[in-house]
Amino acid sequence: MQHGDEAQDQAMLDPIITVIKQILDKMAAMDEEIDALTKLVNEEIIGGITNLYNSKQRMSGISSMSEKYGEMVSPYKDFYGELSGGKDIFEELYNDLDEMKSKSEDWSDEKEAARVQQLADELKGRLERMAKIGSSVLGGSSEESGKPVGSVEIEVATPKDEKGSSDLVDKIRRMKSKAGDVRF
Repeated sequence: MQHGDEAQDQAMLDPIITVIKQILDKMAAMDEEIDALTKLVNEEIIGGITNLYNSKQRMSGISSMSEKYGEMVSPYKDFYGELSGGKDIFEELYNDLDEMKSKSEDWSDEKEAARVQQLADELKGRLERMAKIGSSVLGGSSEESGKPVGSVEIEVATPKDEKGSSDLVDKIRRMKSKAGDVRF
């Protein structure tokens, strides 16, 4: 319905429409800022605190594991480090036990102690096997000192045909299977 002064009505509504558009733009900008702030708080602050807490809990757990089972596992610390490329035995033990706890509904201190004893026995067996291999390669040990005596001479043969290469590969595979793979 037209009443003749539409131009005057439009002139009065234009400033109101402009103000409403500005308010909507400001609200959209505030929503973006609130979302960014929420993300910052949740991911950076709370996430950082959570990560710090988890890290502290882990270090505390490793420390208590070291105190609790140190006598049982410490004799193999250096040996394990050499076998595993420098990994710490207590950190790996903590990881192993933590994984087992998460998979078991009825985890107990007795099961934990049994697992640690099992792993310590496995390391002891591997260390003894390595000592026997080293002793036999070096020609036994001196009865007086208990230390291996002799020398080791290694000869590398380069096979001329595929058969020799296959024998060498088979020999390496047999040695590797005897040594086994150490994991926690």
